[in-house]
Amino acid sequence: NKFNWQIASTFSVRHMRQYSIAASLRMEMQAGVARRLFAEGAVLVLVDVPERAEVGIDYNCWTVGPRFRGIKMIPPGFHFVFYSAVSRQGQPAPRTGFFHFFQSQEVLVKRWDPRIEDLTEEGITAQTVERVRAGREEGSGCTLH
Repeated sequence: NKFNWQIASTFSVRHMRQYSIAASLRMEMQAGVARRLFAEGAVLVLVDVPERAEVGIDYNCWTVGPRFRGIKMIPPGFHFVFYSAVSRQGQPAPRTGFFHFFQSQEVLVKRWDPRIEDLTEEGITAQTVERVRAGREEGSGCTLH
């Protein structure tokens, strides 16, 4: 019995050491990935989305607050962007969305149209996209998730 406990405790300590090494490697990798995505990732700017609406991409979802402007650091590739309006009573509408292949450093701007409760590119000018791209390059701009 004592022998089995010593093996188990030795295994636990060794396992915890391996776990902490793996966790620290993961944290370093995450920082590296974050730096790379900040430089190379795409940006989705969402204009006029009402507060309390839900917006998401792939497996991530956010509730829109007063400072929400969109999603940054999107890895290049194929993604599903989804959204759902919320009624005044707080009831969410069914989710809807679109698939988009994001290019490296792409800036995609969409505007919420309250008449149809959907995202659209109507009214988005080339100047708007360039202004977002310039703000991204200088590190300023809007609050993005």
